[in-house]
Amino acid sequence: MTHPHIKAAAGLCILLASLLAVVAPARADRVGTGIALSCSVPPGCAVAGGRYLALAPSGWDGKVALPVLVFFHGWRESAEYVVQDAPLRALVEKRGALLIAPHGEGNTWSYPGAPGRHRDEFAFIAALVVDVKARFPVDARRFVAAGFSQGASMVWNSACRQPHLFTVHGALAGGFWEPSPDACPGGTVDLVHVHGTRDGTVPMGGRALRGGLFRQADIRRDWAVWLSGNACPALPSTTFAQAGRTCLLWSACARPGHLQFCTHDSGHEIHESDLEVLWAFVEQRALSR
Repeated sequence: MTHPHIKAAAGLCILLASLLAVVAPARADRVGTGIALSCSVPPGCAVAGGRYLALAPSGWDGKVALPVLVFFHGWRESAEYVVQDAPLRALVEKRGALLIAPHGEGNTWSYPGAPGRHRDEFAFIAALVVDVKARFPVDARRFVAAGFSQGASMVWNSACRQPHLFTVHGALAGGFWEPSPDACPGGTVDLVHVHGTRDGTVPMGGRALRGGLFRQADIRRDWAVWLSGNACPALPSTTFAQAGRTCLLWSACARPGHLQFCTHDSGHEIHESDLEVLWAFVEQRALSR
């Protein structure tokens, strides 16, 4: 997202603008008043190990706490791609949320089993969370990690290792890669997963890549890891239809987290309906906090 820059017509105007920048409060990074959100201009804001971009809803005053959607891009995509994505922009505008777009080194993510070996993603995500919470007023009940494809795989891995960083995790068309974990050390999670039954890029049954050197794991099989971690029964509490998706919900687990698995009959792509399913789950879980 780009923002217009007003050129000063005279040296006095330039001087006044400089003085205002010096005395402005730390959280004067806002969009609604016409002041550019500093993290929205590429390359964005730097944190240990990487960078991220941010997009705030129009009309935000820079003071009201916002829900936060940290969205991890897919393979060969970027933070810039995420903040320009029409469905994501529509979602955060409609929900009055702050969109945070982390950038993956090499335009990929280096989680366990993936080809990338660029950095410690878990340390990067932890640093990003600290920076976002220090820089912006956030709604702690709605601090969400979500992603698409490889970004969804990053979300599964982060939820497994460090679920406490986010209140809700949302995965669109991506999960563990082999060898997938038998159990997650991080503890209970609130997780919603959405996947297309015709997805040939990340099929739910998994597939081998690069001559078998790497393999996407079986999504349905690995769902048992989340059921075990939340101490959920094998069968869901309820099955329902939402936004053209068939969803299974586990809400009667011995531990407090809820799990939701939704499918649609499309391929490997993001739909606005997927994001609405995600946000409905976010709101439902926020009411319990």
